[in-house]
Amino acid sequence: MKYSNGDTVGNMNMIQVQIGQQLTKHMGLLRPYRPPPAWKSTPMGFIPHPTTTRALFMNSFLPEFYNAKYKYCKNSKHFLKQFHGTGRQLYQWKQQIDGIEKLIDSMMNKENPAAAGAVFDSDYPLDPSDDIIITTTLKRPNNSRQS
Repeated sequence: MKYSNGDTVGNMNMIQVQIGQQLTKHMGLLRPYRPPPAWKSTPMGFIPHPTTTRALFMNSFLPEFYNAKYKYCKNSKHFLKQFHGTGRQLYQWKQQIDGIEKLIDSMMNKENPAAAGAVFDSDYPLDPSDDIIITTTLKRPNNSRQS
């Protein structure tokens, strides 16, 4: 079959393939549109551009919480209320655990002569004044819980 401009069907198919290759070269591979997951929306509690550590934590916690809880909620408002309540509590626990880790690290620091960690070094010679360091370090966790 010939077209009015003299091209044949084979030539037209080859031209279409060349055009497709050029478009792919310039635009990259085209991918089908896939909608974002249902949890990745602001009504579900997702924060699009998180800037705080709490917002980052909540966004990382949301997919797992959504998969576990959404099917048991009455509606999205009920889900959102449970998500924020649970997320707030987990974030507070995370902060407390991080604080305890920092406290332990500072107590066990071997470079700081005022920390008890220096006493635990095998090459450390004990002095009578080390009693003050050890006693102060052991009292510190109790003081931090009361404040």
